[in-house]
Amino acid sequence: MTSMASQPVSITLISDFNADTLARTLAAAAPHLSTQSAPFGRPHEALATAASATRTEGDLVIWTQPQGAIAAFRDALSFKPYDEEQVLAEVDAFAGLIAAAAGTSRTVMVANWTMPAAARRMGPLDNHPNIGLRYLLMRMNLRLADSLTALSNVYLLDTERWISAAGGDAAWSPKLWAAAKVPFAAKVFQAAAADIIATRAACAGHTRKVLILDLDDTLWGGVVGEAGWQEVALGGHSIRGEAFLAFQHRVKALTNRGVILAIASKNDEAVALEAISN
Repeated sequence: MTSMASQPVSITLISDFNADTLARTLAAAAPHLSTQSAPFGRPHEALATAASATRTEGDLVIWTQPQGAIAAFRDALSFKPYDEEQVLAEVDAFAGLIAAAAGTSRTVMVANWTMPAAARRMGPLDNHPNIGLRYLLMRMNLRLADSLTALSNVYLLDTERWISAAGGDAAWSPKLWAAAKVPFAAKVFQAAAADIIATRAACAGHTRKVLILDLDDTLWGGVVGEAGWQEVALGGHSIRGEAFLAFQHRVKALTNRGVILAIASKNDEAVALEAISN
C-alpha cells in the first residue's frame, strides 16, 4: 500500500476570516499536505470559483462565522427583527454553493457555526423561537446538516469542540481580530487542524481497526495471577474498580464501530480466561 506521505494532497481553506494561522498549523502538523487559503472575506465567491474549477483530488475546508456567511444572521446580531424563513433560505443557498463545490473536490469539510464571542446573551430567551440567537443558530446548523447529508464526500466538523478545547472564552481573541482579522486563539486552530487531518485520513481508509490490550492494571486493577480473579479491582464500590469498569464499557462500545478487540498478556492462559469468564 502506498503511504499517505507519498501522496501530496492539496487542501484549500475557504473562510470569511484570515485562515493563514490554520494553514500554518496544518503545514506544521502534516508537512505532506499542500495547504492554501482562498481570499478571505468572500466565502460565497470562493465557493463559486471552486465549483467552476476542473475536478481535482484536492480537499476543501469551509470555515465561516454565521454572520459572515448569512447576512440575515448578521442583522439579527444587531437586534434587528428577523424572519426565520429568510435566514433558513440563505442557509439553503449557502448549502447549495457547498454542494456545487463538492462536485469538483475529493473531500469537503464544513465547520459548523458557533455563536460569535461578541453576541449579546439574552439569558432564558436565548433558546426562544423568533427571539433567541442561540435558537436561530441551532436551526441554521440543523438546516445546513440536513441540506448536505445526501453528499457522500461532505463532512461536518464540530467547531464547538474546538472552542471548548481552547478554554471557552479564552478561545476568542479580540486583539487578533482587530490586528489581523483572526478571531480565534492558537489552541482553536490546533484542535481544528487535528480534526481535519484525522477526517481526511479516515476518508482515505487509514483508520485503526484493532485495539490490543493488556489485562493486569489495564482491563482490571491488580495482578490476577497473584491475587486471583476474586480480588481484582473491577466495579464494586471503589473508585478504582469503577474506573476500570467504565473503561471496559468504553472499549466494548468500540466493537459497535467495527473495531476488533484483542488481548496480549503474559498471564497464564487458564488463569486469564477464568478471570474473563467470571
